[in-house]
Amino acid sequence: MLIVEGPNQGKEIPIQKSSFEIGRSPVNSFILQDEQVSRQHARIEQNGNEFVLKDLRSRNGVFVNSNRIENHVLHAGDRIRIGSSVFVFKTDGTKQQIQNNQLVPGNDEPTSIRGLADMESLTGHASFSVLEQAAKLFRSGLPPKGIATQLLDIFFEGFLPDRAQIQWQAEELIMVARSREKGKGCPPFELPEDLKAKAQQGVSSLRLKVKNSFGKEEEKVILIAPLRSLDQGKGWLYADRSKDLLDFPLQEAEKLEALALLAGGILERSDLLNDQRRLTGKISLMEKYLTPEIARMLSSRKVNIEEGALSVEEREVTVLFSDIQGFTSLSERLSAPEIAALLNEYFQRMVEVITVHHGEVNKFIGDAIMALFGAPKSFGTDALNAVSAGLEMIEALKHFWQEIDEKKRFNIRIGINTGVVVAGNIGSERKMEYTVLGDEVNVASRLEGISLPNTVTIGGRTGELVKGLFQLEKLPSVKVKGKSQTIDVFRVIKKNV
Repeated sequence: MLIVEGPNQGKEIPIQKSSFEIGRSPVNSFILQDEQVSRQHARIEQNGNEFVLKDLRSRNGVFVNSNRIENHVLHAGDRIRIGSSVFVFKTDGTKQQIQNNQLVPGNDEPTSIRGLADMESLTGHASFSVLEQAAKLFRSGLPPKGIATQLLDIFFEGFLPDRAQIQWQAEELIMVARSREKGKGCPPFELPEDLKAKAQQGVSSLRLKVKNSFGKEEEKVILIAPLRSLDQGKGWLYADRSKDLLDFPLQEAEKLEALALLAGGILERSDLLNDQRRLTGKISLMEKYLTPEIARMLSSRKVNIEEGALSVEEREVTVLFSDIQGFTSLSERLSAPEIAALLNEYFQRMVEVITVHHGEVNKFIGDAIMALFGAPKSFGTDALNAVSAGLEMIEALKHFWQEIDEKKRFNIRIGINTGVVVAGNIGSERKMEYTVLGDEVNVASRLEGISLPNTVTIGGRTGELVKGLFQLEKLPSVKVKGKSQTIDVFRVIKKNV
């Protein structure tokens, strides 16, 4: 085995026993002075022509080709990570495949970090591991930068470069880099324009003079592949080594091409998920200023901005008004910050109830709430939804009483009316508001005004639509301003089971 990463980098370790132990304890065949390594960490056992690596229940585990193992039959080219050290397992026949050798410090015979691995085994067994590890990221919900960072780790471990970098153009440019010298803290480096152009043509293996992390030019062996999304180049995978090391062989280029195709798909999926998260966040923010249904309509791809998102129309809508009884006297008893906090807590509970019943809070008018059921979208049971919401608002208020001081408690009145109104965008070019207009809106407000504390009063059309679903009490008909005839009025007692 050869140590290619860690405190003993470059040291070759012969396995001369049928049972070869690795750990911190002096009794081991090979002692690793590393805080991440257990006293008895791992064992390599020879079984005929096979060597089996076993984890001796270590604290931090044993990894082969980036996979944690308990028992693993070793193949030439396997990369073993124990603590902060990485070993490459080799066989006696491996050296026959070495070309353009490098003298590794501390070793008298010519070796090569890449040549030490049996190339056929490395590009078969190890490449499968690289692609398998990358494929797992398809299930990840990480944002693009997190995905790029994990892909870089897999890329770096699978290709053993001096430096590696992934660049991907998402909503913003993502560049993550890693070097053997600086580890994961390596700052991203800018590639020459001619190399960027070369990358878009396909996988390339070449020698060029590039600037190192200190800004000095040196000759490098380079492997680069484009990252694509729907045949559009959006970035690349890049790796380089010192000129004294082996060129990247053909098998490496083929492996990188497969990894680049996979990585492009993974990053594109992450982009789409990120776009969805951003859109959801924007809609959530819009919903604080607009009703949820209007926010969704405005964010829809089908909206034609030039023609207007929500055109004016006549439609039947159920309008709910609620108001705090005696709000003026309540304001006199409490300070302004106390009133603001109290109203915010109250409105939060009422809005949740209205939203659950498919209502849209149209506006807050001081301490009053105006909500619409059936605009901008009808659910076919708008009157039922509105009356159910009204009763539940009163129950929510009673629960709210239990959480606040007695001097802050208050009652509410609710009025509900159904009828044909004008609905749509109303306002000026600079400021628009989706709302409803018409006599039926005024009736709902009037019904709220005549309601008893903590009761729901509804108009005649609403009563028709919910008859049989609720227990109703007929009240004296009332005359409403703007109406020539009196209107039927009902008090809602309870919902029928």
